[in-house]
Amino acid sequence: MNILIFENNDDDFNHLTSCIKNYFTKENIDYHIHRCKNKEELLKTIQQYNLLFLDIELDEDNGIDLGMELKKSNHDCRIMITTNYAKYAIDGYKINADRYFIKPINQQEFNIEIDFVINKYNKDNIYFFDKIYVITKSMLKILFILNSLIENQ
Repeated sequence: MNILIFENNDDDFNHLTSCIKNYFTKENIDYHIHRCKNKEELLKTIQQYNLLFLDIELDEDNGIDLGMELKKSNHDCRIMITTNYAKYAIDGYKINADRYFIKPINQQEFNIEIDFVINKYNKDNIYFFDKIYVITKSMLKILFILNSLIENQ
């Protein structure tokens, strides 16, 4: 799982990173975390990521405005808003955010919410890792087709 964090506060970044590491280690899921440094990087690299943790109040940018720009691009990245203020919760709907986390993030709440997001993401996507195919139960028919293709190569 490739995870992008757009967070300008070092303490908040470190806390969120800790929550992510705790969850993914406990669930035995491979992951990579990258910290986004600016709007240009976000818009250019969003296709490479599965999860985006997007702060609302950034130094030079606004997370909601960035989310609106991201809606224009064709990406499969799930967006989670992180903020110190509950007043931005409604704005999260404008960018189709999957979750909204109030800082400081509670580990137990994080685990529950991110588990839901990961499960939804896995149901909506097929991952290709070389010639190993990981699919969801709803795509069982595809498994048989893919197995046939592999055997015929």
